[in-house]
Amino acid sequence: MAEEIQTARVPDWVGETAPDQWIALLSHCTLARNLSDFAFPARCGEDERHAVEARALDAFERINLFGSGRYHASATLDSLSWQLLGERRIASRELLQGLEYRGVYLADGQDFGIMVNGSDHLVLRALAGGMAVRDAWTRAGAVDDGLASLLGYAWQERLGFLTSRLGMVGTGLRASVLLHLPAINLLGAAEDTAARIRHSGVELFGVSGGDFGATGAPLWAGEMAPPGLPPAPAAETPALQCLLTDLEGAVCTAPKNAVGSLYLLVNQETLGVSEEEILFRVGHAAVEVAQEEERSRALMMKRGALDVEDRAARAMAVARGARLLGFGEALELLSALRLGGALGLMEGLTPQKLAGALLAAQAAHLVLARGAAADPRSLAVERARLFRETFTA
Repeated sequence: MAEEIQTARVPDWVGETAPDQWIALLSHCTLARNLSDFAFPARCGEDERHAVEARALDAFERINLFGSGRYHASATLDSLSWQLLGERRIASRELLQGLEYRGVYLADGQDFGIMVNGSDHLVLRALAGGMAVRDAWTRAGAVDDGLASLLGYAWQERLGFLTSRLGMVGTGLRASVLLHLPAINLLGAAEDTAARIRHSGVELFGVSGGDFGATGAPLWAGEMAPPGLPPAPAAETPALQCLLTDLEGAVCTAPKNAVGSLYLLVNQETLGVSEEEILFRVGHAAVEVAQEEERSRALMMKRGALDVEDRAARAMAVARGARLLGFGEALELLSALRLGGALGLMEGLTPQKLAGALLAAQAAHLVLARGAAADPRSLAVERARLFRETFTA
C-alpha cells in the first residue's frame, strides 16, 4: 500500500543538507551482497528466492532494523509505489524490474534501504545530503557488519565479495555523489572534465531522466523534442517523468546529454582496492570537480553576469506563473534557480528547498503525494501548481 511508504514525508537527507551545499545534492553508498549457498537471484527458482527473502528478514529482525523501519514486499506494492521508491533513490531500476519474492526494507528516515532479490540477494543503500559520502558509508557499513555476522556472504579470499555484476566484485561498493554542474555544462567542458578524472578510477556521467528499455531509448508517448528544448508535457509519459537509479546511483548517459545539468561521480574499480581507497578517490574527485565548477561560474559571471541573472529571473517567473509544466522543463528551471541561488542572485532559495522540489516534481510523487491523475496533462498541471506553491513568496 502506498500510504505505508509515508509519501508525504520528506527524506531526512534533504533536511540534513548543509545550507552551503549548492553543487553536491546527494551522496550514495551502495553495497552488493550475496548468500554463499544460493545462486544469484536471476538464476534462482521461486522457492530459492523465497528462502533468501525469509533468511534476510530474519536477520533484519535479529539486528532490530524493524525498530526504525519496515519491509515492503513486492506483492504489497503497485507499480506507482515501486516507482516512488525509485524516485526516492532507495530502490534501483534492477529491483523494480525483478521477479517475485523481492522487496525493499525502508528506514523511517527514508535515507537508508536494503533491496532483496534484485540484481543481488541484498543491496544496501545509504543516502546523505550534500558532499557526505563518508557519512553514507558509515551508515551502510554498520548495517552490513551486523548482517555479515548472521548471513553467510559469498566471498573468496582472492576476489573478495562475489556479485552478479563483474564490475562490482571485490568490495561490492559503489560510492557516488550527485552533482549540479551548470557552468561546466554551459561552457561545454563536461567531456573534458570527465576525461581528467577518469585516470583515478572514478567516472563522471550525465544523469538521464526517465525509465529505459533494453535498447537504452526513453519510453516516449510522442515525438522527441527538437535538440536543446525540453519535451512538451503531452509527450512525456509518466515513466519518463522521474530520475531513477541503478546500482551506480543514477540512470546514466554521456556527460554532454545530462538533464538539468545533473551529473553522477562514481567509482568504477572495486577489485584490488579497499573501501577506504574508494571513499578517498570519490571524495577527492568530487572536491576537484566542485572547484572546477566554481571557477567556471566565476568565468561565466565575468563574461556575462547580466545573462546569468536574467536566466535565473526568467526561470523564477515561469516557476511562479506556469499552468502547465513538463518534467524536462522543470529540471531546467530548477537548474537555473539553483545556480541563481548559489550565486546570491535570488532570494529565498536554499539547497533544501530545491532538492525537495526536485523530488516532489517526479511523476509518482505527484500522483501519490499530491493526488494527480497519472496522465501527462494532469501531471503537468499539478507540477505547475507545485512550483507556484513552492516559489511564490
